[in-house]
Amino acid sequence: MSYETIKVEKQDRVATIIFDRMDKRNAANHQVFKDIERALTDIEEDEDMRVVVLTGQGEV
Repeated sequence: MSYETIKVEKQDRVATIIFDRMDKRNAANHQVFKDIERALTDIEEDEDMRVVVLTGQGEV
């Protein structure tokens, strides 16, 4: 699934949610929270996932 403001990577049993708004220093806004909510719902439905990591894109 694609999102406007985040990227999601899955490896082994770990899902990583990456804030992808470098032009805004990865600041959260309403769309970021909507994307995270959708991503967490998708991750929750994936029985292989056990851990979620939140991080930001780039050096901010």
